[in-house]
Order: sequence, then C-alpha cells, then structure tokens
Amino acid sequence: MVSKFKMTKARRRVNKVTMWLARRGWGQQVVLTTTGRISGSPHRIPVSPLDIKGVGYLVGPYGEVDWVRNVRANSKVNLRQGRNSRDVTLLEVPAARRGDLLFRYWTDQKITRPYFDVPAKPTRADFDSDASAHPVFKIIT
Repeated sequence: MVSKFKMTKARRRVNKVTMWLARRGWGQQVVLTTTGRISGSPHRIPVSPLDIKGVGYLVGPYGEVDWVRNVRANSKVNLRQGRNSRDVTLLEVPAARRGDLLFRYWTDQKITRPYFDVPAKPTRADFDSDASAHPVFKIIT
C-alpha cells in the first residue's frame, strides 16, 4: 500500500532543521524557494535534487503538493545550498520520460520509498506505470 503524504507538525520541524542545514551547505538537500500561486509570497521547502551526468532534476516524491503547484504556476525559482544561491527555471518532464529518473531517485532517496507504488524490489520498468503520480522538473540555468 502506498503512503499518502500529509504535512504534520513533526514534518514541519524536520523541514526547518533540514533547511537550516541546507542554508549552511551541510547535506545533500537544497532550499527551494517558489512564489505562491495565490499569495505571491515566497515559500521555502527542502528538496533533494537528482543529478544525472551534470543535469539536475527535482522530483516530487509526494505527488502534487504545494511546491509542485507553485512551480507549475511560475517556473522561475531559487535554489540555495550554503552560500550558493541561484535563480533557475524548472521545466516539467513529460510523464512518458520520467521512468528512468524516478528509478534513480527511488534508488538514492530511501526515505521517500513508501510514496511510490512499486514492488519492494522494483525494476526500472515498474516506474513507468507510477510516473504520472510523481512530477519531475528539469533544472534549467
């Protein structure tokens, strides 16, 4: 059974700690700043970028959550890790081309595995059927 993502107080605390670490350049995560699609205010969330041969991607392991909707409304975002901050554009990867990327992400990010509808020992092909549930964005600099 696939877990459904729910933002809880505990997750908010973990996100704050993770963002604190990312702002100091510790760990693999970066702080993604989007513009709120309704409020227009900046919204920050920690994300784990996927790098494949020098090309960066952001995966939405929890499906269509707020940061994904914000990016779809305004693809200009900021990524920050430590002192490095860069404004980038995110381009959504079509679902038909996400399978390989999702497989790599699933392999690298063990904490998000319960949110993928794949067998315990999936093959690359198992991610094709689950691709539409997980948005993927290519980082364009």
